[in-house]
Amino acid sequence: MKQNGFTLLETIIYIALFGILMTSALVTVYELLNSVEINKTALITQTEGTFINSKLRWAITGSIIVTSDENVLSIVPATHIPFDQLTFYVNNEMLYIKRGTNPPELLTSTDMTVSDFFVTVTPATSLLPEYIQIKYKLNKTPFIFETYR
Repeated sequence: MKQNGFTLLETIIYIALFGILMTSALVTVYELLNSVEINKTALITQTEGTFINSKLRWAITGSIIVTSDENVLSIVPATHIPFDQLTFYVNNEMLYIKRGTNPPELLTSTDMTVSDFFVTVTPATSLLPEYIQIKYKLNKTPFIFETYR
């Protein structure tokens, strides 16, 4: 007597093979999505660091006095107008910029954390101009801003 269809054993084998293939596909898709998210976070962090460095360069260019008090950077622009003085500082892992007596403004995105913000100002000598170095970590990624003036 001839029977059409699959036996129970064949069905169980096909279901097991299908399960193995689906598990492999899901693991591959998960790894792909995870790597995309990691790359996206790294790109956003790099973009924020570039923005912060360009804002520091903008503030320091043409300034008269640059002073630091551990992790606070104060910049007096060439205008000598007190309300134009800029101050960069970290509070609650956020980087702020303050202009004169105005309230501080957040310089970074709210999902970025800033830590280890250190400012070093080396005065000019007869041989070398003033050297400014600012080190900080943005989402635990180290950044350095350096300039001579």
